[in-house]
Amino acid sequence: MGNAAEVFDRAAVWNAELILSGHEHHPAITLPSRCTQLDKEVSDPLPAVGAGSFSVIDEELGPIKHNHYHIIHRRKEKVVIISRCLDQDGDRFEEHARWRIPIARSGS
Repeated sequence: MGNAAEVFDRAAVWNAELILSGHEHHPAITLPSRCTQLDKEVSDPLPAVGAGSFSVIDEELGPIKHNHYHIIHRRKEKVVIISRCLDQDGDRFEEHARWRIPIARSGS
């Protein structure tokens, strides 16, 4: 992401708990910690979730050969992200992975 620093700085000002990014043919979850010039302290990780592709044909997907999406549940002290992808037969979506990410923000 070319403007990642600006996005994360804005997210900190707005006390964001999660950043959603779309149109990345390769699904990704990133947990960067930030140390800004202003506070000089390392922040809690701010999850950035890059959605995979839901409808592109397999030949266009690259190394991850399945259409993909995330389900995100916000709980009191954590975010649960469930990754789902198209099965080998290409006729239904199934759970691929599940992450539980603690939220330690003042807005909790």
